[in-house]
Amino acid sequence: MFVLEKNSLMMGRINFYHLCFLFSFLFCSSAVLGVEGATSTRVIALFSKENWYAGLNIPLRVTGKDLSLGLPVKAELIDGSLSKSECKIMRDLYIGENFLLRCLREGSISVKLTLNPATTTNPYPQSEVLLFGPLIIKKMNGLKFSNLPSVGAQTGGSSVGSMLFNSYCMSCHQTKSLYLMSYPISSDRIWSAITSGPAEMSGLRNQLERTQVDEISKFLQSSD
Repeated sequence: MFVLEKNSLMMGRINFYHLCFLFSFLFCSSAVLGVEGATSTRVIALFSKENWYAGLNIPLRVTGKDLSLGLPVKAELIDGSLSKSECKIMRDLYIGENFLLRCLREGSISVKLTLNPATTTNPYPQSEVLLFGPLIIKKMNGLKFSNLPSVGAQTGGSSVGSMLFNSYCMSCHQTKSLYLMSYPISSDRIWSAITSGPAEMSGLRNQLERTQVDEISKFLQSSD
């Protein structure tokens, strides 16, 4: 009887240890899978690094997660050879997945996005941190048109108009083909929309020169 009880006790201990091991395995596996799943959410640049110029808005996008439902995001910059005071990053007002980076001079900078950051009302959220960079920003001496490549010149496979469209138009209009379905392509009408059109265009009034709008118009009318 004593032997049976002892054996029963030993079996109980073995089963208990097995359950603990199984539980630990499942818990750890779930944690690993969770980490792997998080890597599917990432930041990408909407045009190639050859076109990362100082003075231009560089559009970035978060992929792998739907941010259109108002998920809060904290956008920060991590110093490289450029400091936070020399670069700014902002979330696009109309496309929640897009962010615009702009630097005053050449150098390097990294981006840190915290999805669902802690707040006073929610101090312990399920946050996710995304890092992108370093971005190597090249010199263009601001937005002066005289410093841009000549018409038709290729910079990383993109014309001047294409580069300007990517920097200033893509965040709202997405692609050239989508733009052409609904919006004007003449320089006069684009310039009119910027200078006296809808409020959504007002932010470009102090950023684009008329000669640059001419280049965007040429790009929209081209077969590029």
